[in-house]
Amino acid sequence: MIPAIMIGITNLFSNKLDQMTRGLVILIFALLLIQFMPFQIDRGLPQFGSFTNAWPTWSTALSRSFNSATAMVAVLGFFLYLATLGKERLELLIRIIFVGVAIQVLVTVIQLSYSTNIEIDGLLPYTIRMGTFQNENHFGSLSYLVIPLLAWRFLYMKWNPIIFGTAGLVLVFLQLAVGSRSGMMLSGGLFLFSMTWALVLERPIKTKLILLAIAGSIGIFLVLTQDLSSYVDDELRETYISGALKIAMENWLTGTGLSSYFSIWPIFETRDILGEKYTTHVHSDHVELFMELGVSYILILGVFFGLILRNAFISPLTQSACIAMAAIILHAFVDYHLRTTAISTVFAFLAAIVFTGRAHMDSAFVNTVTSSVAGKKTSRKRVRVRKTEDSQ
Repeated sequence: MIPAIMIGITNLFSNKLDQMTRGLVILIFALLLIQFMPFQIDRGLPQFGSFTNAWPTWSTALSRSFNSATAMVAVLGFFLYLATLGKERLELLIRIIFVGVAIQVLVTVIQLSYSTNIEIDGLLPYTIRMGTFQNENHFGSLSYLVIPLLAWRFLYMKWNPIIFGTAGLVLVFLQLAVGSRSGMMLSGGLFLFSMTWALVLERPIKTKLILLAIAGSIGIFLVLTQDLSSYVDDELRETYISGALKIAMENWLTGTGLSSYFSIWPIFETRDILGEKYTTHVHSDHVELFMELGVSYILILGVFFGLILRNAFISPLTQSACIAMAAIILHAFVDYHLRTTAISTVFAFLAAIVFTGRAHMDSAFVNTVTSSVAGKKTSRKRVRVRKTEDSQ
């Protein structure tokens, strides 16, 4: 990735991004840089030896901030590199993602075929437990985010429902086999929604809204009928999230510093959970980043959502990418899978599809929309001419 990152960063002002997206990237780079500026802020935190930063910098966890900033710069650089590619090359990379997911599925099936759990230690910086991932939920993230792309490829671009149905159902039921509850819910919901989306893509807007509303209602009903408390109680996620929110509200303006949760949480850890579980993350990317970056993260997230909505309906490919991104963003409220490099780089790829969509407009899709708009304008002109004739 290093050559791609260097190419992407050096072409920051000559890629296929618009000015607002490029400005958002620059804002994120500035937010990372400010973590190391010599601005010591009195946040009212007790000085507990190594738990707080001894250096007078913005971040209270300088070394961990450097580690996280390096990872984020890598993902941003990779995104900028992808933004220099053309539409054809981005579509070819989708096939590479399909191959990668297929390999992960194959490795997982081999692991599940053994009578005992297969763990690989020493090959990667973490213990491999599912596929080549550290846990089943992060493996599930890679599985469900590919389902909208499968719908675009095998239901819209090339009609082959057998491939979509087989691949989609394998990914859905594999989540049940590995024990990922969030992966099972998101995979099942995305399978139904993506199938409905692809089938109604070229239908009239009223029919499209009705069918999507029906699919959404079914998904909401399935969620409401689940016992969601079991998804958080067993891992104390509710305690971690509520505790991090309390810290975030006390430091909402500046945050406690990038990746400082590991250092700050022991100070606020309550006696009833002390020693029961050991956590290095909040199990919610949004809450953790809000705690660490303050109101600036809310600002960046708001601009990011605005840019997604502006570019979502440019082409069917951007729509499928937005569906996958929406699933990842929603999942990030109860997990920290975006800190996994495999997920963050695929997320960067999806963002590149969406944010360069205006430069890579699908001509057939645009012509259909343009002709529809032109027909409406023509009919309005005819109505105006008739009104003028009647008045005369």
